[in-house]
Amino acid sequence: GWDYGYRFPGFNKSLQSAGRCIRSSTDRGVIVFLDQRYCWPTYFKCFPIDWDIKITKNYLNDIKDFFSKK
Repeated sequence: GWDYGYRFPGFNKSLQSAGRCIRSSTDRGVIVFLDQRYCWPTYFKCFPIDWDIKITKNYLNDIKDFFSKK
């Protein structure tokens, strides 16, 4: 009940918002989920399998590195 009533709809809204980052094949972007819940197995397994997910505590430097490379 809880998963289907609250957890999955809330997670789906997060994924929909993340989809606004990339609109075309030439776009580049970073999506940051800062809440620890996204690392919980019940959430983490819901991410699309084709996403390149990186779990880090040094996210600001990782974002800078991402945008410095092309």
